Amino acid sequence: MTTPPVNIEAIRNWMNDTFVSKVEDQLNREILAVELFKQHNTGFTEGQAIVPINYARNTSAAYRSENVNIPDAGELGRTRLSVDAKYLYSRMELTGPAIESGRNNPNGLKATLQEEIDGCLESLSNRANNYFFSGGGVIGYVCSSTDLNAAPVDFFGNAEHLDTSNPGGGADVRVDLVRMDTYAVVVSNAQLRVATSAGTSEAAFQVETLAAADLSAVPQGVPTAIRLRADQIYADTTTEKVSEQAVGIMSNLSLKDHFGVDRNSATFDSLRSNFITKCVKTNGNGVDFTSGMLQELFTKIQRQSDKRPEVLFVEHGFMDQYVSILTTTASSGNFRITNNQAGKGADAGFNTQQMTYGSVPFRASRHAPKGCVIALAPSTWVHVTLKGPGMADLDGNVLSRVGSKDCYEAYARYYHNLVAKRPNANGILTGIKHS
Repeated sequence: MTTPPVNIEAIRNWMNDTFVSKVEDQLNREILAVELFKQHNTGFTEGQAIVPINYARNTSAAYRSENVNIPDAGELGRTRLSVDAKYLYSRMELTGPAIESGRNNPNGLKATLQEEIDGCLESLSNRANNYFFSGGGVIGYVCSSTDLNAAPVDFFGNAEHLDTSNPGGGADVRVDLVRMDTYAVVVSNAQLRVATSAGTSEAAFQVETLAAADLSAVPQGVPTAIRLRADQIYADTTTEKVSEQAVGIMSNLSLKDHFGVDRNSATFDSLRSNFITKCVKTNGNGVDFTSGMLQELFTKIQRQSDKRPEVLFVEHGFMDQYVSILTTTASSGNFRITNNQAGKGADAGFNTQQMTYGSVPFRASRHAPKGCVIALAPSTWVHVTLKGPGMADLDGNVLSRVGSKDCYEAYARYYHNLVAKRPNANGILTGIKHS
């Protein structure tokens, strides 16, 4: 029996039946950060959602003598966050010659389509996962009391968003420098670039400003967030502005304006997140990690929120330092083996995907900021979704002709944003040397 030639209608049917239904499942498997946050599907009006939050407890409880008036009624402090949906896209093309060459080989053409779709989805998932950490402008932190124009300092964050092609001479970006104890902007609209002394090694990555940026007012132990301004473009993107990005974890925890709520106001101070740095403030250098740093962060979070972190996000290189600490601890005899199977042979290494601190699991991602540990309670966040990840098919067709080209195209889209409802149940340890 002869297999009939494949036509465009058959290709559309393949894509509708085979690929559309799997997009969301595949993305949820591949996006490390997204899968941990609770989906919050809420109503949108013209691309904006309202997320209610509590910022104060009911304080009416009080003792009274017998037969006197009981305390006055109290209520929770409530407010609403106004959240804009952000629109993420990934696009693929299939040329006319490629389709023609597979007309008599359906299996070959289907395999080609599968590769193109997988590439499209990988692009979408990588960008979503990356910006779940650093979207919205906050790309990292420094800790220093000096003028960044006079003394370059170590940078702890996502350096790929800066122009690293020519240290000391690469493109600069406009940034605000925000102290993490009050969310006050210490320096506004500074020109920041990768420092000459940064070299080519990310292990000693440094940044500097092109004009005076004095951080002497920032106390010891308080990091300063580097936030690209809304009209700026990350170096590893093409045309998208910060204002068009989803708001990532670091921006959720580091910006004064939290979706319309001013966290610098005493009214909303309970919405402030927790930061700790052990960085050497006099010169801005990072320090070696010690386990006590995490315990200090845990204590601070629990004092602020009565909630314990549920997961620790780190970049893969951090696990090298953690393994080194475990090895030292093991040699001292103060090491607890949580999963020891006798008679299974010897193994001198550690499975970094199954490691914990105080029973809180680590999750390593290449998109997490270097030199930082993010302690999260994902249950206190909402992933606001206007339209879940999937192929665009409002007209019933996934594949469409490109008007002036000999090709057909399809694209995936994702309308969403990320919101911390209880920032005080989360925190970041920064200022750690990284490799």
